Amino acid sequence: TAASPDVCDGASVSYTYEVRNNSAGFLWTGDVTDDVLGVVAADVTIGAGATASFTLTGPISGTVTNTATATGAFNDPDDTSAELTSEPVTVTSHACDITVTKTAVTPAVCQGATASYQITVTNESDRFTWTGSVVDDVLGSLATEVTIGPGESVSFTPTHETSDTVTNTVTAAGSFGDPAGTAADGSAQATVTSQACAITVTKIPAAADVCEGSSVGYTITVTNTSELPWTGDVVDDLLGTLADDLTLEPGASQTYTPTGVISGTVTNTVTATGTSGGATVSGTASATVTGRTCAIAVTKVPAAGEVCEGDSVGYTITVTNESETLSWTGSVVDDVLGTLADAVTIGPGASVTYTPTHQIGDTVTNIVTATGAFGDPDGTAAGASAQATVTSVVCEGPASTDGPDGPASTIGPEPTPPGLPPGLSVPAPIIIAKVDTKGTSDRSDDRLLAGARFEIRADDGDGEFETNGDDALVFEGVATRGFLAFNSPPEGVHWVVEVDAPPGYYRARPVEVHYIPEEAIDNCVQIGNRKRCKPDDDGSGGVLLVVIQDSPVDLPRTDSHPGAATDGARDADVPRRRHLGG
Repeated sequence: TAASPDVCDGASVSYTYEVRNNSAGFLWTGDVTDDVLGVVAADVTIGAGATASFTLTGPISGTVTNTATATGAFNDPDDTSAELTSEPVTVTSHACDITVTKTAVTPAVCQGATASYQITVTNESDRFTWTGSVVDDVLGSLATEVTIGPGESVSFTPTHETSDTVTNTVTAAGSFGDPAGTAADGSAQATVTSQACAITVTKIPAAADVCEGSSVGYTITVTNTSELPWTGDVVDDLLGTLADDLTLEPGASQTYTPTGVISGTVTNTVTATGTSGGATVSGTASATVTGRTCAIAVTKVPAAGEVCEGDSVGYTITVTNESETLSWTGSVVDDVLGTLADAVTIGPGASVTYTPTHQIGDTVTNIVTATGAFGDPDGTAAGASAQATVTSVVCEGPASTDGPDGPASTIGPEPTPPGLPPGLSVPAPIIIAKVDTKGTSDRSDDRLLAGARFEIRADDGDGEFETNGDDALVFEGVATRGFLAFNSPPEGVHWVVEVDAPPGYYRARPVEVHYIPEEAIDNCVQIGNRKRCKPDDDGSGGVLLVVIQDSPVDLPRTDSHPGAATDGARDADVPRRRHLGG
């Protein structure tokens, strides 16, 4: 008989042999052999009616069937032979092995993420159970004593937080339940790669400054900078959800171009939140856009509110960009004077001034309009206008003769401010007159001289006329009828400068005048190097009248031919020798 009919392949099995002497009176002597294992016992003697037992062990591979045979003779007088063979005995061997598999469920993870494993131990035997332990060199003990039936498996799903790339090995060690307790082990390993995972988010507005209430566009870009896919949402705290469940492959980007209305200063933040390689990965970006005042202002001031019919008047037209940060581009058109600019660009806080002139026939009211847009992304439109009225006055009176360019005018017969020739009445804060005194002391024969060009410059505070331009120009004009009226003088100290004299006369030296609105002003005549014209003491009110006195200059012209003396010399051509009347 065999100790077991089934064993693990290659294991040994023990056989037990029994030989019984069935004779009642004689001994039996002989040999016992196994047709597979060989001699079991040799020259063995078994007494009458007795039984002898023997054991023999042999390895089993595959299926083994063997028989035992006892061959010998009795000790009777005839030495009677006796031989007998047993029934065959079969022992079958079985494969006794286990397999271990280990798979990284997440073979690549982000640093700090949790890696998962699938570990399976399988009993490959079809006959015997296996009992043992399962231990991982990194993850620790998974089972201390687990029994697995024939053909069955046991699985484990451990996890591990990784910061670096890791390779770990799991080992199952135990034995089968066959008579020999055959040992069987198995192992497996897996590697998990740990990577730095990140996404970048950028948010760029089309402009940092826009007109208040206008729209601005943003360029928002989300980029996956890791080597693992990223999936998540993109949400702006003001502009709303830009993407749900967005997936970006490694190195891929997604761009969005939302718009928003700006009121005041607006700072908003876009956030991309999702997962990559088992870890939460997010990024944010913010942008600030300020809504600015976008307006322009237009002013239009005539050089005089009233002029003689047929005279020309100058206008000072100023267009001002009142924005702090944005430029304005547009056209400036006057409904009477025409186009002043087709496409002018004015920077933030800057102004552009135009000084057109127009001959006044009847009373004229004209409007200048600036139309354009700012340089913000919406191209916000902005315009403004201003108007001015110049009254035409009929100026008539007796003509005088001997003027250098023909008859010069005296004007009347209305009341005349002191210091002007009889008949001149021009209501204005400052009146500048150029007269020919003809050397008389009572000025009864004074006549207005046409053609002088004057400037009024504001004193820079040093009380001296500056030729380098430090004294700012506030008014200029030509006394086409012998006088100029200045309607909008600023308060303070000014210099009246005769830039060009009428033909045949000298330019006068600059005259210092003091203008104080609403107070009486003394009439003054230039009778010295510097004449100060200041308010009267009596407070009677009036205008500031500056009379520039002069007499003709007789300057001979000499050349290779004899000839008469020539009028028309200017003091720029010869040294200043005298100032008649001062």
